[in-house]
Amino acid sequence: MGLSWPLTGRREEVRTIEAAILASDVSGIVICGAAGVGKSRIARDALSAAVSRGCEGRWAVGTSVAKTMPLGALTAWAHSGVTDTAQLVRGVIESLTAAPAGTTVVVGVDDVHLLDDLSIFVVQQIVQRGAAKVILTVRDGDPIPAAVQEIWQGGQCDRLDLQPLSIDESSTLLSATLGGSVDPDAAQRLWTLTRPAALSAGADHHVHQRRPGASRHACKMTAALEAAGHEVLYYENTEGGHSGAANNAQLAFETAVTHEFLLQTLFQ
Repeated sequence: MGLSWPLTGRREEVRTIEAAILASDVSGIVICGAAGVGKSRIARDALSAAVSRGCEGRWAVGTSVAKTMPLGALTAWAHSGVTDTAQLVRGVIESLTAAPAGTTVVVGVDDVHLLDDLSIFVVQQIVQRGAAKVILTVRDGDPIPAAVQEIWQGGQCDRLDLQPLSIDESSTLLSATLGGSVDPDAAQRLWTLTRPAALSAGADHHVHQRRPGASRHACKMTAALEAAGHEVLYYENTEGGHSGAANNAQLAFETAVTHEFLLQTLFQ
């Protein structure tokens, strides 16, 4: 049985995102933060909340693999058989923003900095035209294309810098998830071990022990933690990218790994 992890310690951040979606003078919000801090989770929850209020929701994920293909992350909204680039882009924009009259569309893009140039152009056009509201996530430390920076630097979108949970917030999250109180020493240990959060890698950031071509983010974090004298654990999810598992088998395995880590950390 899987654990249900409630969104904890993000009340003000949720309000900020909601305000950006409801505001008439901005096109949405860009959520920035370190890897594993919870950008994807809060963005998806915000999109779901918007849908529950009557909005139409769209969700796409940027990856280094999809970046090699024009409109790679947005292929679900591309019309088949279209070869003219301008017509193809126009069709993707129309598909992404299509909705009944009077209905707001909210487009969420996780890791927008990993989109290919044509996909970034689509997002830019949506923002400039006011065709939909956007919720975008950007990972700190990654190169940010100038076109992506222009989206928020021009004042078209608000910016939210997401910080890691405090130890009190982390303890509250553990208690809510496990359905009971957690020993303070165990909570402190888990918070220390997982700051800023447990790292994982997908097919687009394939991780092995320091092999050439491995994820520079995971390797740099691993080296820094080891240099500080910490034992480092990381899990390689070979499918699904940043947003999670690609199928039920991957999801089941990832959940089992998470449970085993918690059990060993809390009760050993």
